[in-house]
Amino acid sequence: MTINYCSLLRPLDLRCRERHHPVPPLSLPTLASHGYLPHDGKSITVDQALAVVMDKFNIAEDLAAVMGGLSPDLFDMNNLSKHNDKVEHDASLARIDSYFGADPYVITPGLINDVLNYGLDGSVDVTDVATIRAARVAWGKEHNPKFDFSATPAFIAGAESALFLRGFGGDNGNSTATTFVATFFLQEMFPEGWTKPDTSITYDDAITTISYLDAVDV
Repeated sequence: MTINYCSLLRPLDLRCRERHHPVPPLSLPTLASHGYLPHDGKSITVDQALAVVMDKFNIAEDLAAVMGGLSPDLFDMNNLSKHNDKVEHDASLARIDSYFGADPYVITPGLINDVLNYGLDGSVDVTDVATIRAARVAWGKEHNPKFDFSATPAFIAGAESALFLRGFGGDNGNSTATTFVATFFLQEMFPEGWTKPDTSITYDDAITTISYLDAVDV
C-alpha cells in the first residue's frame, strides 16, 4: 500500500482538530473521558495514572514500573507533549512530526485513518503496524530535516506499538480489532465489546512484540 502522507497533513486544519494526548502507550484521554483520571488532564500523579492503567488494561507491575519511569511524579497530560522528551517522538502512529508545526498535543485524524485502512479485514496486526511504522520513518527521513528516530525514540515507539496491540486488542496478543482502534483514538472511549486482557501484560510481553515488529520484513 502506498500512502500519500502529504495529503494526510490536511486534518491538521484547526477546524478538524480535537484535543488529545500524544499517542500514549495506553489511552490516558480514554481514562479521563470515563472519569478514572481528572477530566481536565491536570495534576495527575504518576502513582494515580499507573494504578488506573494497571487496573483498566491489566498491566503487570514490572511493565508499570518502566512506564512510570517515563513520567514525572506530577504532570498535566500536555506536559508529556515536549518533542523527544518522555513519550513524544517522530514517526508516530497518530500525529505528524512536530517539525511541521503540529501541536504535539493533537492527533492527526488522517494518520489514524491510515491505520484503519490497514485494518479493512477487521483487525490491525503486528505486520500492519510494522509496515505503517516503516512508511512513517521513510517519509520522515525524506521530508523532516530534523527527523530523529535514534535508539531511544525508536524504542519508545516500539513499546507504544506493543502496548497498542496488546492493550487495545484486549487479549494480550499481537492484533487488535479495527473498530477498537477507531473508538479508542477518535472517540476516546472504551469500545463496545472490548474487555481488558485476562492475563497481565508484562515487560517481557512488550519486548516480545517489539522483537516481532523489528523482525517484519518491510
